[in-house]
Amino acid sequence: MAWGGAFVVIEGVALMNKKEGDTLSEHLRRWFSTMTDNGGWSAHLRKVVPLAFVIWLAGHLYKGW
Repeated sequence: MAWGGAFVVIEGVALMNKKEGDTLSEHLRRWFSTMTDNGGWSAHLRKVVPLAFVIWLAGHLYKGW
């Protein structure tokens, strides 16, 4: 609960101040280079790997899979 509360506060402050690059989604876009498209296979890989991880994580967390 403490981690969730800290996340809500930190993300809320980041959303309210309108500063570029401080929200979680902006960090993830920069880390995985989803906003750039250089056309190479590495650019596609950086987009597919996080998607595959999220799909795996959803299945892992949902015990019915």
